[in-house]
Amino acid sequence: MDPLILKYRPISLDIDFSLLSHNNYIGYRKKGLSKIYFLCNNFNLGSIIMYKAIGLMDQIFLNNKDIYI
Repeated sequence: MDPLILKYRPISLDIDFSLLSHNNYIGYRKKGLSKIYFLCNNFNLGSIIMYKAIGLMDQIFLNNKDIYI
């Protein structure tokens, strides 16, 4: 995948509250965010990388209906 496409492509996700996997992810999202913040602060990563990591985490867990946390 081309990194420039990923950089400039907006991420739009739809949450389906009827799916158990989406409800579980929303419940555990705060824990994932705190881990991303922790890693970005410890490794002195920029805010762009932090926001991209959050977007990719959302994209992975909300686009795949078979992933359970």
